[in-house]
Amino acid sequence: MRYYLIFFIIYEVIIGFYFYGLHVDKVDIYHQNTLTLVQNSYFTSLETYELANDNFHAQYADKLAELVKQSNGASIEKRDEIRENLLESFINFYNNKKLESLEGFHIFDKEGYSLLRFHQISKHDDPIYKFRYSLQKMKEEFLYQKGLEIGAYKESFRFQYPLFYEGDFVGSYEYSIGFDALIKQMKKFYGNKYMLVLKAKYIEDVVKPDVITKRYSKISIAKQPFYYIKSLKHDSMDERRLEYIVKLQEFGRALREDAEKVLDYQYKGESYAVVIKPVYDIEGKHVSYLLADITNTPISHFREELITEIFLASLLSLFVYIFTIRQIRQKSYARGLINIQREMLIVTDGVKIKDANDALLKFFGYKSFKDFTSRHDCVCDYFIEEEGYLSREVQGYNWAVYMQKNPDKKHKVKMFDSAQNSVKIFGLSIEKFKDNGYSFIIFRDITDELKEQETLSERANYDELTHIYNRGSFNFFLKKEIERSSRYKEVFSLIMFDIDHFKNINDNYGHDVGDLVLKELSSLVSVHVRDVDVFARWGGEEFMIISHTDLLQTEAFAEKLRKIIHEYIFSGVNKVTCSFGVAQFHENDTLESLTKKCDDMLYIAKNSGRNCVISKK
Repeated sequence: MRYYLIFFIIYEVIIGFYFYGLHVDKVDIYHQNTLTLVQNSYFTSLETYELANDNFHAQYADKLAELVKQSNGASIEKRDEIRENLLESFINFYNNKKLESLEGFHIFDKEGYSLLRFHQISKHDDPIYKFRYSLQKMKEEFLYQKGLEIGAYKESFRFQYPLFYEGDFVGSYEYSIGFDALIKQMKKFYGNKYMLVLKAKYIEDVVKPDVITKRYSKISIAKQPFYYIKSLKHDSMDERRLEYIVKLQEFGRALREDAEKVLDYQYKGESYAVVIKPVYDIEGKHVSYLLADITNTPISHFREELITEIFLASLLSLFVYIFTIRQIRQKSYARGLINIQREMLIVTDGVKIKDANDALLKFFGYKSFKDFTSRHDCVCDYFIEEEGYLSREVQGYNWAVYMQKNPDKKHKVKMFDSAQNSVKIFGLSIEKFKDNGYSFIIFRDITDELKEQETLSERANYDELTHIYNRGSFNFFLKKEIERSSRYKEVFSLIMFDIDHFKNINDNYGHDVGDLVLKELSSLVSVHVRDVDVFARWGGEEFMIISHTDLLQTEAFAEKLRKIIHEYIFSGVNKVTCSFGVAQFHENDTLESLTKKCDDMLYIAKNSGRNCVISKK
């Protein structure tokens, strides 16, 4: 009888772990959903401003570039005249955008000197690049960039665009928004209370002392000094509750981990959570944390459910135990107990199966355990051998012995379900009896869970080989670009290109070399594609680029890429050439008609001797 009591206790422990596992899963899902909502509100808010800026850039970049070019090396009088032209041309735009939370509109010459601050017109011609990492990077790389940057007067999110005139870099301009504007936008998507805490050393090293006093308040978190923005105090969490949170050891530990996290806590009998999101500046330095205040969380409800489930399951188990003891006395001791388990279950000594529940027998089509054992001494006869799954022997051990020696590993097997004519995947867990060397192993069907994971994986945005956008992602961006351009009457173009004689490369050098050429080509082109454009693998050796310029500029860019590829030395094959087709979007174009035009141009390029660019307006 003692063994059965032990079995009952083990079963109770399993029940506890099982329901606790469900509880942990609920909490994890809640945390992940909450993190996703906060992240989406953060990035979507930034993208909202960025999209508006992209529209301006597409419309006015050429005009800006022409004026800025004239300022480079010009006299003081000439620069003053150019400033007047810039003010006259764009002051209405700036004033209108201020109503939409635009904070700064700043234009720089090619050396990084301030040409015009719309938000501070009287200050100009200062060498601001000396104090701004973003401008130093712009002078070196001529690439669009965005991010948080702490300046002498405040922190701002900046969207900085290079300006080119006749292919030469002539300067840049930027939009900036304050964090208070970003929070206002975030609240439209999710949440009511946000707080940005900035590491004190980054504020004190950059911001002017008198500005710090006016704009920021100091706070100690996990024995480290931080600042938060005074004007956002009404958007922050309750002060007393904030004082309570920063004293929690878990809060300090979460900050030290430097990772996105949801921290649950109880305050005055209510459930709350705070989302901790590290925020990095434009240099990639971790300068601050975004805190989101979540009220009325379901964590207390989850705990109540856990206690209720364990209590009811334990009560049921007690009745089952009493019933089982009666069955034991009537010589049907184990069958009743193991059949309570809805999942498939076996009892084994590590070599032979000693018992199995009805769920397992039904799965294999047997009416009794005796019928099963007359044909099989091991359930592993049904295992489908495949890498990553248990087989009859693992590392020289019988599969069950291997599980006993590695109880903390995640074990799974594949078996064929004849009733449904399909392959099923089971997660295995093992519990060992201490006294007699027996163990029981539970088979839990995880097929649907893995299919969901595979579905998520299949939805990935990037091509597995080249790590650039795949065709599905490209189609998404192209549809979005067509909608935007149709709405705002903007121009963009499409480039389709492929590798000439790629079949010969695979035939002569092998597919491994062919794959290497695809990866090197993708990396080579990616370096020259702007951040605002979209580069994707269309399929096989074909690639696509969405270029936010007209046909003439796009054709020139395609020709530039053609030369770069032609001059590059590829691993294993030396020289590779590509043929290009270019087409410009028109108002009535669809995704299909635009890609067809591009494909037609590529076809003509192929028939024109390859290694050339053919375009159609």
